[in-house]
Amino acid sequence: MSPPDPRRWLTGPLAPYARCVVLEPDGASEMAVGMLRDPENIAAAMARYASRHATAPRRALVSQWLKRYLACLLIPQLALLQHGWRLPQEISALSLRMGPDGEACAFRYAYVGAPLQDDTDRWSELLFDHLAPLIAALASHGRLAPRVLWNNLGNLLDAIFSRLPSSSEADRLFLLEAGHWLLPDGSGNTLRNPMRYPVRHIAPLLPEVRTTPTRLRRLCCLRHEIPGMVYCASCPHLEHLDRTELHALLEHWQRQD
Repeated sequence: MSPPDPRRWLTGPLAPYARCVVLEPDGASEMAVGMLRDPENIAAAMARYASRHATAPRRALVSQWLKRYLACLLIPQLALLQHGWRLPQEISALSLRMGPDGEACAFRYAYVGAPLQDDTDRWSELLFDHLAPLIAALASHGRLAPRVLWNNLGNLLDAIFSRLPSSSEADRLFLLEAGHWLLPDGSGNTLRNPMRYPVRHIAPLLPEVRTTPTRLRRLCCLRHEIPGMVYCASCPHLEHLDRTELHALLEHWQRQD
């Protein structure tokens, strides 16, 4: 019997992310994810994206490129965990595919994964083998603080967990609230959680529009440094803008939707 196709659970609002999960080799151009630890390979991977924004600071380009990479990787991963399925996590099993715009569009997995086990250490490969080295390499390439990129990850995870069932609470607490993580090397040493409490909530900035608290990232993702782009809806800079500027941004976001 052939293994089940986990993409069958990516339906409704998640349907677009089924395209982010490729399970069959089909000859399309791709890059082994492990290659992204090398500065030359990072530059090559981002070349097309960077050429579209030739005057933008490299640090802003790196930050925005990673945001799409993370969404393509993590939204399907976490959604499938809710169905008891774990996609491959080891870095050797993943290859990155990019669209004509230079952004991440899919990951090809070497196999379909397996039913989720009661594994308290199930984040080690993703965090320590995949994302930590990638973030370090991208931060070096973009000449920006790694904490900005970790905040990209934390902000995305916070948004995903806010839409998931309460069964994901233990994962949310571990990833977003734990002060330290135990390193998986058996040494007993720990690492300070670099994305702890990635967002905060303040009094509504435009209460006549929305009465619920305004959700802000801890750190700016630098999106506005790219010509033609504006602050995102959770940018910490919003707190310091006047009402006219906030209403103008709101109209812009609504047009984009």
